[in-house]
Amino acid sequence: MKHFRSSLAALFEKALSLRLSRGFDVSYHRQHFLEFDDYCHACYPDATTLTEDMVRNWPQYEVSIGRGGCLPEKMLSIRQFGLSLLAVGIPAYVLPVKFLPKRKPTRPYVMTDGELAELFRAVDTTGGNRYDQMFLRSARVLFRLLYTCGLRPGEGRLLRAREVDLDDGTLLISKNKKHKQRMVAMSDDMARLLGCHIKTVTSRFPQTEYVFVNESGVPPCEKCYAEFLRKCWARAHSLDTDKGLPHIRLYDFRHRYASAILQKWTDAGEDVYKMIPYLRAYLGHDDFSSSLYYIHILPENIVSSRSIDWDKANRSIPEVTNEAR
Repeated sequence: MKHFRSSLAALFEKALSLRLSRGFDVSYHRQHFLEFDDYCHACYPDATTLTEDMVRNWPQYEVSIGRGGCLPEKMLSIRQFGLSLLAVGIPAYVLPVKFLPKRKPTRPYVMTDGELAELFRAVDTTGGNRYDQMFLRSARVLFRLLYTCGLRPGEGRLLRAREVDLDDGTLLISKNKKHKQRMVAMSDDMARLLGCHIKTVTSRFPQTEYVFVNESGVPPCEKCYAEFLRKCWARAHSLDTDKGLPHIRLYDFRHRYASAILQKWTDAGEDVYKMIPYLRAYLGHDDFSSSLYYIHILPENIVSSRSIDWDKANRSIPEVTNEAR
């Protein structure tokens, strides 16, 4: 595991420890902290705390070294770093929200049955020296779990073995943004696949508590899974890169799941608005509008369904962020 090496190393560890003590996952911010740490080591070797110049100059530095992707997320992490330092009484600059780079709105891509079949075929056959074998095993099971259970990427990626009940075929989901627990049911096939995977992991890494790990016995970062997904997506279309293809993300497995459920209800002639609360509870949404959002990304055959009152839907559904979904 890479370690912090700048003069702010102890402060980064303190901020991560604080977030961990509050029940938050730290892997997402840790990666951004490590990149900021490299920058501090190179440009501010004598820094003793987080300053405005350091924060404001970082984006330009990242672009100059070819690491300019995900700037909104990186800057948000450094804002959180500043807030964490203030929370423990250490003076630090906190980037105002108005200065955070604007995120481009993303529209979910709902994969067809054929695209899903080709994608999973590519997932099962993609390898190479870049990926260790345990990562590949984990990705192949994790992607199916996200798709068949409609989980958020982080909920699946950080799933613990003790949260899996193979006898009942259920998952206890507790790692989410709102820290609210919920039960999620698996199909029999998914439960069997997950059970076999857990046996493999526990035999290799008896001390780990996580279900999805790499050859080091720790959960791979979300970025690693996202890159692997895009590589498989390109292979599914017999291309070297995904350039020119519809952009897909790990979250799109969740969107595809929700679409499939709505498809099933409309095919059965169910009143979608009476059924939405069930979808809301299963997906772990805080509010009704987050679940109603999925009606707006449905395939054309559902759009024309008489079970959806579009005037009512448009009045009920504000813009919903990816985090809320």
